Amino acid sequence: MDYLTWAETVLRHVIQRKTDQPGEFVTIEALRDGLSLPSTAPVMTALYQVVWDLDHLGAIENRGSGSNIRLTDFSRQLRMGATSVQALWPVYTRQWLEPEAEALLDALITASHTEADQFAWFASLTAADLKGPVSSDMAFVDEIVDQLRQHTFLYDEFVEIGIPHVRPSYQGVVRATKAHVTERWLLIQRLVESWETSTVEFKRELPLDTPKQKAEFARDVIALANTKASGGRWLVLGFDDTSHAFHSSVPAELHQERLEQVLSAWTDPVPSIQYSTVESGLGNAATIEIERDATKLPHRMRKGLQHKIQRGDVFVRHGTLVEEPTVGELQNLVAEGVAARVPQ
Repeated sequence: MDYLTWAETVLRHVIQRKTDQPGEFVTIEALRDGLSLPSTAPVMTALYQVVWDLDHLGAIENRGSGSNIRLTDFSRQLRMGATSVQALWPVYTRQWLEPEAEALLDALITASHTEADQFAWFASLTAADLKGPVSSDMAFVDEIVDQLRQHTFLYDEFVEIGIPHVRPSYQGVVRATKAHVTERWLLIQRLVESWETSTVEFKRELPLDTPKQKAEFARDVIALANTKASGGRWLVLGFDDTSHAFHSSVPAELHQERLEQVLSAWTDPVPSIQYSTVESGLGNAATIEIERDATKLPHRMRKGLQHKIQRGDVFVRHGTLVEEPTVGELQNLVAEGVAARVPQ
């Protein structure tokens, strides 16, 4: 288990205990027992570190060095599914760092991150331990460490009298390792806020085992590809229809090639798509971006399914509904496709 997953695990456990009543707190020891972890030094180090980090994120309130932990307004929103701890990530990934500071932060995480099956923690290092990756000049290394400290990308831990040690913070790990997923997650958050529209469809799951499931997926994709509207077209997976909260990870067997195989068998012309998984604190959501290529309009069903879907059917979206186009809409789609295919 990596440290970010460990932090999410602890936070979710605190949330599940519903420690949001006046005077109701949970202790480090209760957390350890509730997570079925042994009373060992690494476990306690991992717990104290993650509680410290979650407190500084504002996700929990920690009083008395881990002896009294309770929810905050932010973690209550998490419990209700109104937000995600990943909503905080852009705050950290967008902070600018000198290249030397980025290199030192990477080196600190690599050297100190320690994983076990059920938890993770950081070994504390001295500035001297970090001298090699960036510079042999201790004054320069100290300056970079201070810059990371000011950004709260590392914390001080005094494990020996008079010798300061440091470790990466939750924020530091996000800054070093999650910049590449933040923009896609922000897109998903914006789509969730608006929910379903004429160009956005959400699904909790996307099973593709039966002809009916394949046909419905193909129908939904060509409806998005055929609909004339501005902006991108998205099919987003992993979110609950009622709460709009993240529900479950997409399975590993769902991938670009699998989706293209289904569309090749069921649609004509085949719409171009791009499948991407996006890490959330609780698992992997996914997006399917559908390209609207006028030269392929209108997209039709290559084959039918009993009486609901016939070979040659065209579908569009009317608001959030997938329906057959009106006579006028179909004529316009055909005309748009013909015009786009005429050599310029």
